Amino acid sequence: MKKLITLFVFLLFATALLTPGGCSKKEEPTKPAAKVVKRSEPGEKAEGAKPAEAKPATQIVETIKKYWDAFNANNLDRVMTFFSDDSVYEPGDGKTHRGKAEIRAAFEPQFDYALGAMRFDELDRVIDVENRKVTIRYICRHDISQMKPRGLSMTLLRIVARLVYGDKFGWQGVDVFHFDGDGKIKGKFTYGWYGSRPYLQRELG
Repeated sequence: MKKLITLFVFLLFATALLTPGGCSKKEEPTKPAAKVVKRSEPGEKAEGAKPAEAKPATQIVETIKKYWDAFNANNLDRVMTFFSDDSVYEPGDGKTHRGKAEIRAAFEPQFDYALGAMRFDELDRVIDVENRKVTIRYICRHDISQMKPRGLSMTLLRIVARLVYGDKFGWQGVDVFHFDGDGKIKGKFTYGWYGSRPYLQRELG
């Protein structure tokens, strides 16, 4: 019976445009950018990389940090400044949002607490400087005591979720980011769905 209730709850989450990629997270020390070293030619003195050579790694690290900080502040306007005009967002529910206007509309429910207070706790980060890509594994935590339901279905969702999980629960996911040459996010691809819903765990709340 509990499995049926759980499935019902998170089918409702799917219709509410769950967007796992943009929650707040706990502050972590900024991971240092990879050091780029220029190979010396015969007769040349070895030296560190010039600023232009180190720029891609530094740019990506700084963008991701500011991006997460904006989510920590629940500042959607600030979050959107890190996306390119032709960016693409796939939240993992079968939908594709193209351009900043569509991506903003997909993010808005979570910034309005439609799914409660949300935040990401980062677990792992892998940066591919050469191809301008970043992968982050995280826990997304919900606190539905601060939920502001939109309509009857979301009100029922809150009631049922509380009965099954309590006010706090979480799930694990992965985000893959692609960056353009200016350091803007041109692609955000979220992987947090397993079958019909994320795998929720009360202990992660």
